[in-house]
Amino acid sequence: VLPFVIAGLAVPVLSRTLIFMGFEKIGVARTTSINGTTPFFSAVVALLALGEALTPRAVTGIVLTVAGIAVISEPHKETKSWKLSGVLFPLGSALLFAIRYTLARYGLFTSPALVGSAITSGTSLVVLLLAGRLIPHRPLRSLSARALGFLLGAGLSYTGAYWCMFGALASEKLAVTVP
Repeated sequence: VLPFVIAGLAVPVLSRTLIFMGFEKIGVARTTSINGTTPFFSAVVALLALGEALTPRAVTGIVLTVAGIAVISEPHKETKSWKLSGVLFPLGSALLFAIRYTLARYGLFTSPALVGSAITSGTSLVVLLLAGRLIPHRPLRSLSARALGFLLGAGLSYTGAYWCMFGALASEKLAVTVP
């Protein structure tokens, strides 16, 4: 149970906050592209933490990913308004997502995917509810009932996606599943 709880604690608030900070610091396009390096981090963390072997294809993908980060992160004349240090926010988010997948894969050695996804989603919900209580202006109160309905639907869909992803992680190595 503990790996799923830790995964539920780390990802919703910390990783999403880093993504939003990246949006602010280096823009949505760069942040989204750099956050797409989660498969790179997943392969490396799976190698280190789970002892999964890397195939030549995975190594090629890692090299290309690192090269892509370098190209995307290169400041251009027209975008001197951001600092290269802003790249750390989406990279940190990608690393947290990779850690979540690693924790899930580890937990799935002894628990079924449905249990793992339910614990992770439930923990995330508790974290988000507690975080929402700490925000002074309560942003959800200003949303319409229709918007809240869509958010509820998105949350349920996300929980279903966790179940599917955890099912895939239970069936195959992390270094293969996440990419």
